[in-house]
Amino acid sequence: MDKNNINEDFYLIEKVKEKNQDAFKVLMIKYQPRIYSALFGYVKSKEDAEDLTQQVFIRVWNKIDSFRGDSAFFTWVYRIAINLAKNHDN
Repeated sequence: MDKNNINEDFYLIEKVKEKNQDAFKVLMIKYQPRIYSALFGYVKSKEDAEDLTQQVFIRVWNKIDSFRGDSAFFTWVYRIAINLAKNHDN
C-alpha cells in the first residue's frame, strides 16, 4: 500500500472518530468489496456474506475509537469480519 493511501486512510479514520458519516462512507466504499469477497469465501453464501459485511461496517462505526493504528486499517476490519464469520455458524 502506498504512502498516500495510508495518509488518506489516517485522515478519514480521524474524521470517522469525530462521527463524520461522509468519511465513513468513503472508507466503506473503499473496503466493502474486499471484505465481502473474504466473507463470501468463508461462508459460501451470497446472502450471509452480504449480511455479515453490513454487520462488519456497523461494528467498525461503533468501535472506531478502539482502532489504534498498530496495523493497517484493512487488517483491523478484516479481523472483525473473520471473527464475525467464525461466530456466524455458532
